Amino acid sequence: MLTAPHARALQGSPLTPAPVRRRLRLLPVPVVCLCLLALSRVAVPAFAAAPADQPNITFVQTGTNSSNLPIYTGTWSPADAGAGVVNTVSSGVTYGWVDVVSATDVGNAGTLSLNFPGYTADDRDRMTFTVNGGAGTLTNTGALNLNPSGSYNGSVYVYGNLVNDTGGTVTVASGTAGGQARFGTAGASHVNRGTITATGSSGVGGILLSGGGTSFTQSVAGSSLSVTKMILDNTSIYSGSGGAANVFSVPAGSLAGYYVFRHTQVALGAGATVPSATTFKFEGEDSAKNTFTGDVPANLTLLVQTYATSDGAFLGTPAGLANQGVIRLRGTDGYLPNGAVSRLIVAGGDGTLTNNGTLDAETIPGTTHPGEARVVGNVVNNGTVILAVRDDTGATSYTHLEGDLTNEATGTVNVVVSGTAVGDSHVRFTDGAAGTYINRGLFNLQAGTLDLMGGTLQNQGAGRLIGNGTVTGNVTSAATTAPGASAGILTVTGNFTQTADGTLEIEIGGPVAGTGFDRLVVSGTASLDGDVWVEALNDYKPLYLQTFDVVTATSVVLSDGTLDLVGPLGGRFSYEVVDGTTLRLISLIPEPASLGLLMLAGALALPRRRGRKPGSQLSQEGHLRFR
Repeated sequence: MLTAPHARALQGSPLTPAPVRRRLRLLPVPVVCLCLLALSRVAVPAFAAAPADQPNITFVQTGTNSSNLPIYTGTWSPADAGAGVVNTVSSGVTYGWVDVVSATDVGNAGTLSLNFPGYTADDRDRMTFTVNGGAGTLTNTGALNLNPSGSYNGSVYVYGNLVNDTGGTVTVASGTAGGQARFGTAGASHVNRGTITATGSSGVGGILLSGGGTSFTQSVAGSSLSVTKMILDNTSIYSGSGGAANVFSVPAGSLAGYYVFRHTQVALGAGATVPSATTFKFEGEDSAKNTFTGDVPANLTLLVQTYATSDGAFLGTPAGLANQGVIRLRGTDGYLPNGAVSRLIVAGGDGTLTNNGTLDAETIPGTTHPGEARVVGNVVNNGTVILAVRDDTGATSYTHLEGDLTNEATGTVNVVVSGTAVGDSHVRFTDGAAGTYINRGLFNLQAGTLDLMGGTLQNQGAGRLIGNGTVTGNVTSAATTAPGASAGILTVTGNFTQTADGTLEIEIGGPVAGTGFDRLVVSGTASLDGDVWVEALNDYKPLYLQTFDVVTATSVVLSDGTLDLVGPLGGRFSYEVVDGTTLRLISLIPEPASLGLLMLAGALALPRRRGRKPGSQLSQEGHLRFR
């Protein structure tokens, strides 16, 4: 063991007299290389604890392209109340690393800083701090600073368990180059009862907990974890492989930042708070290892998205789930030819997700590989649900709901399939006839196809079914159906039934269906009862006797033989069923100059809408019928 004076000599004083140094510089280059090789094979003596009056330890690496061997290996054990700084300073170095080893557990009540600048982008750049063979514990009640903050991608590794106790602070400054603080022992147990903060690059910087079976727990009120990025990695992201699942448990304290979980069981307790926008991203193909327990608070986003080299990202919940924040599924272009699936499984598929925030399930396929996003379980929506296939460029892809859907009065469901080559891509409700699909809020078929797989969409109460898309399946409406967004065409590939409580809402702003006025297109039978609401779009004034075919179907049937025309223009139109396949509206607005004459003629010759006063209308067969 070196004495303290000898330790100080290593830091600032030469080990040999000046004449010896001069003679060494005069040696031929081959001799110098042989000497360096020999020195690299000599064991470096253990390094004594830093004396109280000189706590800082600095390692200086010099020379070009030296060395791919450890620069220093020693024993470092500061007093519990002491302070220490481990620095490296580079001088013409291509890559290298510093290994600091403690033979026992380490306690820090003062300030301990591990500073490593990184020399190049070489992944061999690192500083390691190994505590008791990697199985020991570093307990911090003071200030622990981990600073991979140089101009290159160097990282600081701590092998062992970290306990950041009450009053302790851990600060990670990654800089702009993306160096990380890495806690790299598989099966390690990390605890935070104080404050942990990580700043720097959001790309690869921040904190990495690696190895299967690693756990992180924050259980004390007043504790906090705030990171630019934190990753809990696993030995594999593939289903059925790799080590044990990681555990991230936060019963109490505050969380903020961006977290990536690969085969990690995450639990938020009632005492956990999320004061600002925070993301939990789940990667990996095993829903038994990727789990979330608890409720999703307002500022939290759960992101389930495929990893760059995997074919799936699965997240399971052991029970039902209540969402006040955002749950987002992204099925992207798969790494393998069968594409990639992002899947949320609620209580094995039998549970209920109660959504009071945003549920956003979207597939973004590539040119050759498809993608899928799947919500497996029942959904009760009081917020916003987005089911989409976006930017489709050719590979047939799907977004699935595998369960029942109830969209309540305050809820909105948006269905959209878009892209340059949509093809057969669509949104599916895969339970089909066995499923229950109820809308009491706003159901917007913005574009593309919703396939009910043999099921029926029930539009009830205050529900509004709108949009320019297509429903493949049957629709029963005791509420409002309003084709288009302003003028547009809504298509039902199946049967459409409007009950006596239903309203078909038609806007008229021009002579062309889809751009000038609304149309409902039904491939099967359109059974109509209730009301047809008619209003002008952009103050449009139709011509006298101008016609508008607002419903087309294989068969149009008026369930009780009549319809009521209501709304701002309801009294100015009549209707007829043409050839049993078309519901046609006829404008009764006359020219002002002939108003008196046309009023008389119209009373005798033209159909009128049903009302409380005596009048006449055309029957389904086109005959004039007086009431």
